Amino acid sequence: MTRAAPTFAWRLLQGTTLRAVAIGITACAAALLSASALAEERILDFFSDVRIERSGDLLVTEHITLNAEGNAIKRGILRDFPTTYTAANGTRVKIGLTVEGIARDGAPEPYALETLTNGVRMRIGNADTLLDEGRHVYAITYRTTRQLGFFPEFDELYWNVTGNGWTFPIDRARARITLPEPASFMQHAVYTGPQFSKDQNAQMTRQAPGVIEFQTTQPLGVEEGLTVAAAFPKGIVAPPPAWRQWLYRLQDNLPLFVSVIGFLLMAAYYVGAWRRTQRRDRATLVPRYDPPDALSAPAVRYIAKQRFDDTTYVVGMLQLIGMRAMRLTRKELGTEFERLDTAPGAVKVSDKWLSLILRRLFGKDRSFIRETVLRNPFESAQSGLEDGLAKAYDDTMFKSNRPMATRGAQLWVLYLAACLAAAWWQFPPAAFALMASLPFLLISIAVWTVLVRSWIRGGRPSLFAWIGCTVLFLPMLLGGLATQLTLAQPQGIGALPGLLPTLLFPVVICAYQFLRRYTPEGDALMDQIRGFKRYLTVAEGPRLQALVTPQEKLDVYERFLPYAVALDVGKAWARGFEGLFAGVAGMAMLQSMEQRYGGHDMMRDPGRSSDSFGGTVTAAPPSSVSSSSSSPGSSGNWSSGSSSSSSSSGSSGGGSSGGGGGGGGGSGW
Repeated sequence: MTRAAPTFAWRLLQGTTLRAVAIGITACAAALLSASALAEERILDFFSDVRIERSGDLLVTEHITLNAEGNAIKRGILRDFPTTYTAANGTRVKIGLTVEGIARDGAPEPYALETLTNGVRMRIGNADTLLDEGRHVYAITYRTTRQLGFFPEFDELYWNVTGNGWTFPIDRARARITLPEPASFMQHAVYTGPQFSKDQNAQMTRQAPGVIEFQTTQPLGVEEGLTVAAAFPKGIVAPPPAWRQWLYRLQDNLPLFVSVIGFLLMAAYYVGAWRRTQRRDRATLVPRYDPPDALSAPAVRYIAKQRFDDTTYVVGMLQLIGMRAMRLTRKELGTEFERLDTAPGAVKVSDKWLSLILRRLFGKDRSFIRETVLRNPFESAQSGLEDGLAKAYDDTMFKSNRPMATRGAQLWVLYLAACLAAAWWQFPPAAFALMASLPFLLISIAVWTVLVRSWIRGGRPSLFAWIGCTVLFLPMLLGGLATQLTLAQPQGIGALPGLLPTLLFPVVICAYQFLRRYTPEGDALMDQIRGFKRYLTVAEGPRLQALVTPQEKLDVYERFLPYAVALDVGKAWARGFEGLFAGVAGMAMLQSMEQRYGGHDMMRDPGRSSDSFGGTVTAAPPSSVSSSSSSPGSSGNWSSGSSSSSSSSGSSGGGSSGGGGGGGGGSGW
């Protein structure tokens, strides 16, 4: 017993000591955790003192009390403030912001302003100085404009007090709104939480004549904020006059105005220039039953179209076949072209353009050639005809009006420069995105314009040309468009300052072709061509009625068929001869005619048949063409409306957290 007693006492003492140690460790851990919570970087109090001036400007002082621990907040804080908003109608609203002073713990603090996509960043602090850990109070004073909403019954300040972009929690947020004179507030509202939240974990804490105060009732988390709205009687603040409202809209959307107005002016210039080049139709149109001045079909088409195309060459071939000076025959190895005008008793070709075609195709000694992969004779005939017609008629029948087209190109360059300058003035990074994409767009559009214009004019670009443009230049075009849409659009100026000048670029290129005008001699000749076209279109009258035999009918039809195709009325010309070749003799003559044209039916649809015919006789074979959530104020304000609601104000319950003016957020650095 004498030894058991000390052993029991020792065990009791040992157990008591262990329990004490455990309790001590637990208490120390709790104390450390509590100290860690207290040492967390956070905003302890955010107080915004907003004074509304009679001019409508706001003088705001933000008192931000925070705890710094050297983690995110090493040298100071960042305060972001939005200056650009998007209204409900898609237009921009740009408010004014002037920083008047920043202090820390009662002493002036250095700061720098940085441009953001839709606002300004205040970098507060010195890069060479680290903050002491602990509590600090920042006072930020700034003046801002265009923040009030003007409604029919009242005026209103809809104000995002803290902003919803802070990376720190906020223990308490407060706001005081002071009017320029003592007056009672008509209604108010509060919103808390993340962006677009309609929670109301805040309350109005004081209201006196000309003053109203708000405070949150629970802490705000990261990226949560306090938004307040207060309406007051009209007449305290005078709204800006109408001319200033228009000036604001112009400043807000300067690139949009420049691009749209410039586009309309450029379009008006080219429409006016085109109208000046167009000939005025005569009051009376006298039909002609023969081509004017004994012109051949290629010459008639070239003068009528003011340019050369594949059809100009095709109608020359048709005219030679109709004159029995040439014949086409389909063979297994390819279509043969046989010259007939050199045979005894054959019709001699006197027209210089038709003679040029024969000479280039057959040379001096050949009487027939065959369609093969080697197409040099066809290329020679086509290019020779084009050069000859251009030299003969370009200066005598019509002029190119190159000075007018050059003036348009110069105006387009100025228009493009104005669009880029307006974009640069508003937001340089977006303008840089536009300039980076323009070379790709303009080069690809120029190539595609030339290719498509050639195809529209009746040319037949090779399959290699289509594939090359698709592989090389289509990605450039799509890449340029993607650059404008993805970079310029989100940065606030939209893609129009780059797209609209780009859309006009094909017109600038083609203007050198379509801005042509007839000379007096060409104008008189066109009157005769139009009279002849009228006869071909109607395809009736004494001359057709006097035709008796099928052979006479066929001779007239073939004689004028090239002219009808040249003037794009081939189908109408053929329609006048429907049913005139009935009977065995008539059908035999039509079959013989089809054989002369290499199996092409030039009677039922001359236009389509001439296209197919052109694939055989032309130089190339035919190929197949493979911020903030809303703007300040709301409907009726002079800052162009609100994106959150166009029919209700923030103070009447139509707002949300993050709405209205002010806002932004911040972090440490």
